[in-house]
Amino acid sequence: MAHQLEELRLASSQHPSAIEVIVCPAASAVTHVQPSIEVPVAEGPGSDPFHTSRTRHPTLRSLLVRPVLLTIVNYAFLAFIDQCFVVLQPLMYSSSVSVGGLGFSSLTIGIILGIWGVISGIISIFAFPKILRRFGIKRLYMAAFASYLVCLAGFPIMSVFVKHSGSVDAKVWIVLVLQLIFYILACMSYGKCYFLDRLA
Repeated sequence: MAHQLEELRLASSQHPSAIEVIVCPAASAVTHVQPSIEVPVAEGPGSDPFHTSRTRHPTLRSLLVRPVLLTIVNYAFLAFIDQCFVVLQPLMYSSSVSVGGLGFSSLTIGIILGIWGVISGIISIFAFPKILRRFGIKRLYMAAFASYLVCLAGFPIMSVFVKHSGSVDAKVWIVLVLQLIFYILACMSYGKCYFLDRLA
């Protein structure tokens, strides 16, 4: 052993890089050791170990449960009756008095709907949460949906009053204002459809 150390000293004094040639391979072998990697083990034969912990995506059939179906059906009926009212409203306002309409100009219709939109937005923002907590989801939704009947009934009533008087008088304006008030309540039914899953 002493003889080998003496040879190393002599070699290092003559060739300094000789030690690096001897030592470096051992050092590189230590520094390049790869860490161990844990591979997930399959739970059964033929199963993919990388997909065992992932959850499966729900199918369309699994989503068709009672709360979802209840919400879809209510939205369908609500959208249908709302479109019936929205189509008849400008038609009734703009038609001439001779055919049973109100004979409003475009400016008058725009002012009426603009004022209604502002009031409806304010009431929906500030009054809707309090009304919902006070009366509950089911009763408030039934009242809001039933208010469409009052809104649609306002058209023939106004038509009869206009034909009887020959112009838009105070009675027609009262029915018009009541119709728009009930329509504000009816529009709240869209917000209540989000909570219908609690009825199941």
